[in-house]
Amino acid sequence: MITPREAELSGPVPLLIFVRHGETDANVAGWIDHDTAGESLNARGCQQAQAVAAYLARDLRARRKRERANLSLALPSFLSG
Repeated sequence: MITPREAELSGPVPLLIFVRHGETDANVAGWIDHDTAGESLNARGCQQAQAVAAYLARDLRARRKRERANLSLALPSFLSG
């Protein structure tokens, strides 16, 4: 286990988010699509993609806002949650 001081010195930890593709007519039908390009998203899949993009944009803005607040308070990021 690392100490808070070691965590502070190690710098920010990159955030990696995996998002599975949205719905396609092929996956609704239960088909396994091995084509590299894959099938295009259907209407619901497009809505899913737009929803996750909006969620991630809000989350990113909130993270940046917290980081700026932490800098102004000179708090290590691991203390701010």
